[in-house]
Amino acid sequence: MKLKRLLLITLSIFLLGNTAFSEAISLTMDDCIALALEKNKNLLVVRQEIDYARAQVDEAYGAAFPVLKINAGSRHQDKVRTMMIPTEDGVITIPTGKKDTYFGNISIAQPIWVGGKVGAALEGAKLYEKYIAHTFENTRQEIVYGTKISFYSVMLAQAMEDITHKALMQAEAHFEQVKKLFDQGMASRFDLLRSEVAVSNLKPAYIEAKNAYQLSLLRLKSFIGMPSETELALEGELTYVPEEMQYDQGLKIALEKREDLRALDVQINMNRTIQRINKADYYPSLFFNADYSASRDKSATSNIYGELSASFILSWSFDFGIKGVVKQSDIRIKQTIFRKEQLITDIEYEVKQAFMNLKEAEAIIMSQKRVISMAEESLNIAQVRFQSGTGTHMEVTDAQFSLNMARTNYIQALYGYMTAKTTIEKVIGLL
Repeated sequence: MKLKRLLLITLSIFLLGNTAFSEAISLTMDDCIALALEKNKNLLVVRQEIDYARAQVDEAYGAAFPVLKINAGSRHQDKVRTMMIPTEDGVITIPTGKKDTYFGNISIAQPIWVGGKVGAALEGAKLYEKYIAHTFENTRQEIVYGTKISFYSVMLAQAMEDITHKALMQAEAHFEQVKKLFDQGMASRFDLLRSEVAVSNLKPAYIEAKNAYQLSLLRLKSFIGMPSETELALEGELTYVPEEMQYDQGLKIALEKREDLRALDVQINMNRTIQRINKADYYPSLFFNADYSASRDKSATSNIYGELSASFILSWSFDFGIKGVVKQSDIRIKQTIFRKEQLITDIEYEVKQAFMNLKEAEAIIMSQKRVISMAEESLNIAQVRFQSGTGTHMEVTDAQFSLNMARTNYIQALYGYMTAKTTIEKVIGLL
């Protein structure tokens, strides 16, 4: 179903992008994630790296099999050497070769023992394939995380635009009330001017909120690979859903699931395998070679001359630079172990920080949710008092400001809470 919906969305983008009148495309967060994963170039590069790693495994397997070489050709000599043999009847001249000959050669070389290099190379290739698989999954999670944060940013910007629009409408409605009371002689010119200034001050904020919303949409479109001119209608909202997971549980999951941590484990084993390959140069190598060569004169009546040979070759080279190469690989192993230890420390900090941010946002949500209802009630009372002549303009504007601030704090806390939950999913490796 997800693939079918993704294909429909992609087709819609293509069709609407080629028409004069386009309608808004409705996208959920899952739709945005699917588009981002399909279009992201970094992920495409890692996918190619997976194929490359599999090809390296094939190459490593090939090193364990014999190497077969076949050569064939023809030879022409302008002059053929001769050998003179004296006899009782005189000297006989015998040619030692032919002016024109065909020749062919087949050889087989099979490594029997090369200090363990073949097995280590195969193991290293398989480890590299695992390493790239972890890298791919880590890159995928980074893309999912970025998409979710961009999606929530659009939701926040949209909510902020709505809040500033409501604040502007409230200020304009209050200005109209003050104007009517002023015309009736029931409000001062000071109140009229203050209410008009309040409207003027809110208009730039509303324009800024609208622009922020459009910019957040553009960033999301860019992230998911969608044309900037495409009209979007996102399905979703910022909501509060309590998180049941605790820090200790999250940290345990992170140490088990984090792909970058698993990748370092594989990298440590890869460096150890490289060290085994380097140490193999300390030991002798044994090969089996077989060779068959044949030649024939271009004359149809000539015979084919063939020769078969087979041999075992033991070689042992003494390179005084091998010790330095092995030492370098040992250093690489230690460096990777240190990086893993540092990453574990970083993970502990990241998980702790994410849960602290979650608790902070949750506390603000709980407090501001009640504050909004109180601020709405205060604004209603202030407006009634002002209309009845028992209240002041300042009471109304203060109540409006308090309500707008409470709404702003609440929606920002919701955004912080949802981004903190998403960050927890990222830092524990569950995206």
